[in-house]
Amino acid sequence: MSLDVDIEARRGKFTLDAAFQSEARALALFGRSGAGKSTLADVIAGLTKPRRGRVVFDGETLYEQRRTNLPAWKRRIGVVFQDPRLFPHLSVRQNLLFGNEAADIGEIANLLGIDTLLERRPRSLSGGEARRVAIGRALAAKPRLLILDEPLAGLDGARRAELLPYLERLKREGGPPLVYVSHSVDEVTRLADEIVLLAHGMTLACAPVSEIFDHPEAEAAAALDAPISVVEAKVSGHDADGTHLTLGDQGFVVPRVDAQPGDRARLVVDARDVAIALSNPRDLSVQNRLVMRVAALKPRAEGVVVRLEAPDLVLKSLVTPAAVAQLGLEPGRTVVALVKATAAGRSH
Repeated sequence: MSLDVDIEARRGKFTLDAAFQSEARALALFGRSGAGKSTLADVIAGLTKPRRGRVVFDGETLYEQRRTNLPAWKRRIGVVFQDPRLFPHLSVRQNLLFGNEAADIGEIANLLGIDTLLERRPRSLSGGEARRVAIGRALAAKPRLLILDEPLAGLDGARRAELLPYLERLKREGGPPLVYVSHSVDEVTRLADEIVLLAHGMTLACAPVSEIFDHPEAEAAAALDAPISVVEAKVSGHDADGTHLTLGDQGFVVPRVDAQPGDRARLVVDARDVAIALSNPRDLSVQNRLVMRVAALKPRAEGVVVRLEAPDLVLKSLVTPAAVAQLGLEPGRTVVALVKATAAGRSH
């Protein structure tokens, strides 16, 4: 997917000034409520007309000021909103076929796990099931891009956990490119390849997932209590201890995850879960010990954020000023990062 956006749009008194370029197959629009995520998604879909600028998708100009404004129905972009908007008088099968009676819904139903729901009516579905049907209906139209606008909003933890694997499967198994709107760290770190960070109606950055949370506004948008590190890893195997990963050129163990050796995985590590030692300590239960170098120290109200680096690996650790002084931490110093095991999400 290639997406080039440089627009200004207004909704009432709100102004969105957004500019970014991305070739990610799964792109997240991330920011606090009111940042402009949904407005930007609607501009891409053709549901909101900008005041100026351009929108180019895969080399085709969808909008250019005073020249082109391709209607939404010609853009072949599927949009799934927070509200599934299913037709209550139609069965799931009929909802999937609405607008494209020739669609082959068998593969879609299997992909989203709704093949046993086809004869049911929307009122009998759970929130997660209804969202999957709405996604299926969008897929049946064979869009060249699928926009998911807060698709898990309003669902409880169990329903969110139920739906996320289907979204991962949609990305993994040949679905269309995705633009995913959310302010959830868990969702965007599991699904996105790149993230567009928005705040106060402006784009602050467009960067890989592993880099975006270096921005203070990303932390604020996610309401984080501490900095996080998003780390790319590779699954090397499983045993009684859990799933073994390779981070850069070092090993790491997490609780067992459903992945095959060779799969990519993504870790989200809380800076408070990374302790620092000057040497590899004995008689300690922490399994994950990574040799790293202090790259930078940044004082904050809650402590000092220590940026640690190793080949193809960056971690943040939150320690006290007293610990910095006691350990003599300074840029260039080699240390051992002691990391609590954390869950891994698959990355593709």
